[in-house]
Amino acid sequence: MSAVKDASGHFLPGHEHAHYLPTSEGDDRRRLTHLTVWAPRGFDDDETAALAGLRRWAVGDLRPQAQLVGLGRPADFRAPPFGGPAGASAVWASATPYVGPAHVGRRGRERSLRKAIRRELRRWALGRGADVEVAAVEAIDDGHPAWSGRPRPLEFVRGRRRPGDDGYRRPTGTFRLTLSSPMAGPLCLGYASHYGLGLFLPSG
Repeated sequence: MSAVKDASGHFLPGHEHAHYLPTSEGDDRRRLTHLTVWAPRGFDDDETAALAGLRRWAVGDLRPQAQLVGLGRPADFRAPPFGGPAGASAVWASATPYVGPAHVGRRGRERSLRKAIRRELRRWALGRGADVEVAAVEAIDDGHPAWSGRPRPLEFVRGRRRPGDDGYRRPTGTFRLTLSSPMAGPLCLGYASHYGLGLFLPSG
């Protein structure tokens, strides 16, 4: 069994399989430095061995090198996707654009995206046994301090190379969330959240 497919090769349903969350944890926030692979259901021995053995992969013409820096449960880490040094945060801001549901129309998009985020966060929290609600959703732009130094939201790849993919036609935005109580991550919501979109990181 892989982190994405079952033993027969079918894609796993739901959100329990692997999420690939790239982050920029150096001085240049336009350059990725880490890739967190997180699966709520965990990894079996074969999956763990595959992660430990990964040394390089291909991204277009790039051939990044990789080195495993840790294995464990979310509570074992203090990296940004897991809540930062405090291990939990009540304020989270977009690190990558949130891409919303396909059915959202052109009118009232920001309001619809706010509602979608609240709904998805509630579902995410219930799945993790957390009693957390969104107290406030603030839209931010690329001039906001929480986004400072990152690429413009429209520079991100927001679709996948497969027939029928509608990622670029979906509404998108960047947001700062204030929660009813501190929560540990990872927090990734919306379309393609398994591949790095809709990633939120602790924000001050």
